[in-house]
Amino acid sequence: MTLTEVLVASVLLVILTVGLSSSFVHNIRDAKLMTYRTQTVTTALGVLERVRAIGWADLVTAHGTATSSTPTDLRVYIVDPTYTPLPADTDVPFGHRPIKLRINVKDGVEISSAWSQVQLPINTDTTSTIPMELWLSLTKNESLLTMPKRQYFEAIIVYRWKAPGISTTWRYGNVRLVIPNTSALLRQKAPAT
Repeated sequence: MTLTEVLVASVLLVILTVGLSSSFVHNIRDAKLMTYRTQTVTTALGVLERVRAIGWADLVTAHGTATSSTPTDLRVYIVDPTYTPLPADTDVPFGHRPIKLRINVKDGVEISSAWSQVQLPINTDTTSTIPMELWLSLTKNESLLTMPKRQYFEAIIVYRWKAPGISTTWRYGNVRLVIPNTSALLRQKAPAT
């Protein structure tokens, strides 16, 4: 083997090693981003499900007071195994953190520009968190004069988050849920057959 052949082989080996290393680092970064994205999407969907579980009467109250000087914030829970409930929080399920969710848009009109802040824990071993913000739009739809009668809320959460250690720019997403007044649906007569 000549010196030229050894140098060419060494250069090819270095190029191959650098390529494999960069591919490995890129895959780790993408895997972390997908993990963070999955966690934020799951949290946003979970918050919407908690809004649905609040109950029709409480949603109507929060919707009605949203434009008042003392709006009723929605109290929902996010999964957070690192959270230790305060002694006064006897109703907080284990492994959950209570958050206050402000109605930002009521019936298509922006009433608050403040995002609801959330710090999602990445895992229970560290104090690292994913900074996340929620923006709630709540639209009440009613059709009480025509049959079938309908009452429902359309809830949309726009959320944004930053990938810790990877990016300082906000990444956006949204989730949507229709919340019907089930008692109004159950009171309707069944159609004659």
